[in-house]
Amino acid sequence: MSRKIVRARTRSTRCVTLAALACAVGAWWIAPVVAEAPVDRYMINSSQGLVTDLRTGLIWQHPANTTAYAWAQANTYCKGLTIGLMTGFRVPTLKELMTLVDPMRAQPAIDTKIFPNTPPEFFWTASNRFSLGTAAVSFGTGGSAYFAATDALRVRCVR
Repeated sequence: MSRKIVRARTRSTRCVTLAALACAVGAWWIAPVVAEAPVDRYMINSSQGLVTDLRTGLIWQHPANTTAYAWAQANTYCKGLTIGLMTGFRVPTLKELMTLVDPMRAQPAIDTKIFPNTPPEFFWTASNRFSLGTAAVSFGTGGSAYFAATDALRVRCVR
């Protein structure tokens, strides 16, 4: 569950439990925030294992593969993937994979109603900076980092 910092109202009479002390002293505390993707953003076809992002037009593998791959193996896996009658899958770019990140969430940083059971781990992208490595997106934090192509990470294929 994500959290945001909320300023306590110093004159509030609705303070309860742990927040009561914060209200009494006018301090800051962490309050939970629940974010939801707009109802019309995704079309889920769980019988075929696909999610279509209606905003970007991308079709995502659903659920993500549970195996960790080196970067070349992840590419081979996605290129060979057939879901239903669909082929033509690939490893997403950094920009594409970041469209799944929900900045209001953490652990995992993704809408769990649309993408349940997404582990808070790094997922490969097709974005390669030869001097830095290949980019990956963390669904733990919503950030990105670069990894050696020999590292084993998860992959969520897209078409």
